[in-house]
Amino acid sequence: MYKKILLIIFILSVSTFSQSESDKILNQVKKKFDAIKDYEVDVKVKIDVDFLKVPDTEAKIYYKAPDKIQMKTGDNFALIPKDGLNFSPANLLNGKYTSMYEGETKIGGKVQHIVKVIPLGNTGDVVLSTLWIDKSTFYISKVETTTKMNGTFQIDLIYPASSKHPLPSKMTFSFEVGKFNLPKGFGGKKKKPETTGNKTPGKVYIDYKNYKVNKGLSDSIFKKK
Repeated sequence: MYKKILLIIFILSVSTFSQSESDKILNQVKKKFDAIKDYEVDVKVKIDVDFLKVPDTEAKIYYKAPDKIQMKTGDNFALIPKDGLNFSPANLLNGKYTSMYEGETKIGGKVQHIVKVIPLGNTGDVVLSTLWIDKSTFYISKVETTTKMNGTFQIDLIYPASSKHPLPSKMTFSFEVGKFNLPKGFGGKKKKPETTGNKTPGKVYIDYKNYKVNKGLSDSIFKKK
């Protein structure tokens, strides 16, 4: 009986430490991103879906805290899933959640914290997100998210070497879609009619340049026309 009590105490202690450690890390992530009040940036978007023909597109993205985002292209053509366009730590961490510290690994030679985040309340589509967070900068390097309705997607992020803000220079958004079940926000022409309902992989590549950060963007930019 005494050994069982010690085992329970040990398990509870490990669990408490794991969440305490992950909360400290996530607070640093939020602190870094909360310093960004707004930004605008030029982007080049390339979509790679086997059965969908979409030309590479240049656009401009506008963001204003906490959750306003707008993408403007020359032909008003919506190109990428909202989850890919609108990714920020705020989307994951501003609501109620529980977290767990999983340990460390390396990506590109850089040490990463691994933290799992589980939203509480069961109101959104996200079930679980795993974050790989650079140990030296607290920038998010990779996210793998499991959803209720849209399967699992992954986001890989690369930052400029001298970056003052957690804003990437490159992002790859990887996902799976059914032949006729594209995420909302996709446009383009299918190459050929498909009859199978199997899933197929897709990727969106985004290059970012010419960031303008904390310049005081007007709310009028985000109004729907």
